[in-house]
Amino acid sequence: MFLGGYMAADDYHVIVYEILAYLYACLKKGVEPEIEAVDGYRKLHEINMRYWSYILVHLQMDGYVEGIAITPVMNVNWKTARFTDGTAITPKGISYLAENSMMEKVKKFGVDGFKGVASSIATQFLGGI
Repeated sequence: MFLGGYMAADDYHVIVYEILAYLYACLKKGVEPEIEAVDGYRKLHEINMRYWSYILVHLQMDGYVEGIAITPVMNVNWKTARFTDGTAITPKGISYLAENSMMEKVKKFGVDGFKGVASSIATQFLGGI
């Protein structure tokens, strides 16, 4: 959601962009995504596990990523999701980054400055893969 002209760090589209951009950067560099880096990003932006899992589940269900571990949670109607060593962006995820107009807006804010929002998982936690 745009707040006062800025997109919030916990906005769905920002998180999706960050995850897909990070996975794409890893793929191009030929390195495995670092699970600790992704979890650090989630913690830094105080993204609760239910919301985080929701995003990861839908990224995989929609075909944008593969290799997400999805586990039902007892006594609740949602599933936990986490990165695994096999998590990767798919060709559909790469196309989504390139073609989606909301992703272009998120990218623009990344270039212009989020005012308090991290520019990317790769930059923040891995020194810019």
